[in-house]
Amino acid sequence: MPVRCSRSQMTRALASSPYTSQFGDYLFLICVPLPPLIFLLLHEILVRQQFRPGRTGVLLGLGCALQFFISTEVLASTVVMGTLAVALLVRRIQLVAATNSVNLSDGVI
Repeated sequence: MPVRCSRSQMTRALASSPYTSQFGDYLFLICVPLPPLIFLLLHEILVRQQFRPGRTGVLLGLGCALQFFISTEVLASTVVMGTLAVALLVRRIQLVAATNSVNLSDGVI
């Protein structure tokens, strides 16, 4: 059975969220929708590769530019986390390649 919430209950729930209580004076930290979109575009470019790379790159650049004008601090932390994610992805690819080469050399006489 679905739970119904009235508008006043939703307003109270949103008003008591940790973001509004902790960052009430900083509007740019209450709603941060761009970093997840930036990470999705980065994932599309590096992993999935199903859309046109030019269009995805332009969208990534626009998202970063928009985030720059909203909050440079959030953009900086997004860049740091994105760099860390790319480094971990590269390391994982290296480990998989090394494992595959070891497995191939085990079968060769």
